[in-house]
Amino acid sequence: MVSPGYSPIPEKLVMKIKTGQFIDLADLLAENLKAQETEPQTYLDGKYLVTSSKKRIQEITDIITCVEAFTVYSWILCSAHPSRWQDM
Repeated sequence: MVSPGYSPIPEKLVMKIKTGQFIDLADLLAENLKAQETEPQTYLDGKYLVTSSKKRIQEITDIITCVEAFTVYSWILCSAHPSRWQDM
C-alpha cells in the first residue's frame, strides 16, 4: 500500500521492480495506474484476445512527477530489501 487514495500497484509491476527488471517510472504515477485498471479487455472462449497499447495519461515532464514516481519505486524496492534502504 502506497498511501490512501493512491491506486494499488499491480503485482506484475511490483515483481518487475523486485527482480530488477526495467520499468518505465511513468507507469507508477497514480493517473496511469488508474488508466490501466479501467482499460477494456477482449476475451473469446475465456482467452485473452486483444492487448491494447499502454495509454499514459501523465508523462514525466518535470522534477516533481519524477520524484513522485521514484519515491514509489523506492518504497517497493525497500519493502523487498529493507536492509538496503541506505543505498537508495
